[in-house]
Amino acid sequence: MLRNVSLRAAGYMGRTLQASDMQIHLYAFSVEIALRIIIQVSLYLIVAWFFGTFWNAVFVLLALAGFRSYSGGAQLKIFPRCLLFTGLLTASLVAIALPSWPTWMVYTVAVLTFISAIAVIIKWVPAGLKGRLLRNTDHKQRQKIKTFIFLLFCLLICIVLEVYNQRPLVQGVLTGLAASCFFTTPWGYRALGCVDKFYDF
Repeated sequence: MLRNVSLRAAGYMGRTLQASDMQIHLYAFSVEIALRIIIQVSLYLIVAWFFGTFWNAVFVLLALAGFRSYSGGAQLKIFPRCLLFTGLLTASLVAIALPSWPTWMVYTVAVLTFISAIAVIIKWVPAGLKGRLLRNTDHKQRQKIKTFIFLLFCLLICIVLEVYNQRPLVQGVLTGLAASCFFTTPWGYRALGCVDKFYDF
């Protein structure tokens, strides 16, 4: 269904912009990805609102989806699997971030998470499909810069939230960022590969 909607939207865009068939297929792919993200995020936030954890989920998803949108990384084979797994992952991260952590633990996790994120950006970003890094050197460098800028944005968000005494939201950003980093690494690919095998079984 999403594919059909995407193709129709891309066809309209292609006729308007007088695009080639190849460009129309690229438009369709982009529209489909955007629709999937909108559906996923909307569903997760509706569920979070129902359970009274709306803002916690917002900041977890901000870090989780935001970092991966620039870094790339592991994905499951089909959309329903991704929808279910990401929903369970988001719920788990919100649950981890909800309790008040000791101050020393927050600062320790923050330092380790941001150091790990920098290492991931240097070594693995951008992570291409099935672990194959994109070969265009200029594009790779731009993606690294974009991911690093987003990381600085997360740092700024954490500082502002900490100043305004919103510790659970800081913890949400940290857990989302840590999960994003993991799924950008080869270990993340292996983990989701195991999840796919479990679904296939």
